Amino acid sequence: MGEGKLPKKLNRVIRVTFDSPPDPDRFSRKERCHFAVVVLYPIEVKRQLRTVEAAFAQAQEIARRQIEARLYKPPDLDALETSVEVVMLDLSPWTEVHRTLDDGTKVWLTEAERWHQPW
Repeated sequence: MGEGKLPKKLNRVIRVTFDSPPDPDRFSRKERCHFAVVVLYPIEVKRQLRTVEAAFAQAQEIARRQIEARLYKPPDLDALETSVEVVMLDLSPWTEVHRTLDDGTKVWLTEAERWHQPW
């Protein structure tokens, strides 16, 4: 590690992603999209959830609400492929928490892309 550089502080978070399913017709005019939401539970909430499955289900619902609240005309998230995973991330690039829930859970919309395929 070079001088003046602080080590990254990694946090265990849940990342929920929503992606357009692969489109075999590459010339489709169908809109494509990708969204990622990061959820950081405080220790008290982790204890209440008790299982990974419960944490994943709650994180997925939180992610849906975050996307719907922050996007103008959000897409139908049920039509997108969803994945939920535990990852270690350095949260320092996202200095501003996008939303803090009443229980202390912190939420960031970290990726939001929407585009149309070329004709």
